Amino acid sequence: AVVRWGEAEGDELGKTIATDLDVDGDGQADLLTGCSLCEGAAEASGVVYLELGPLTGEASIAGAELRLPGEGPYTHLGRALAQISL
Repeated sequence: AVVRWGEAEGDELGKTIATDLDVDGDGQADLLTGCSLCEGAAEASGVVYLELGPLTGEASIAGAELRLPGEGPYTHLGRALAQISL
């Protein structure tokens, strides 16, 4: 099982996720995790995290390879995620 904990209590980490991704082409599953109430550049701007696989065990989301913060207050980046193929 993969377990991640957020930056602060009640930040809604993991309310949205996108799985079955292989962003870096290494054959391992990668994970996008939304955190719509996390603090990005402004209050409740939200954050999307990218973790590269293999994913195992328990860890803080602070260890993610990429942190994409929302820019405006209350924009709630990460409230919804979708997987697309290009």
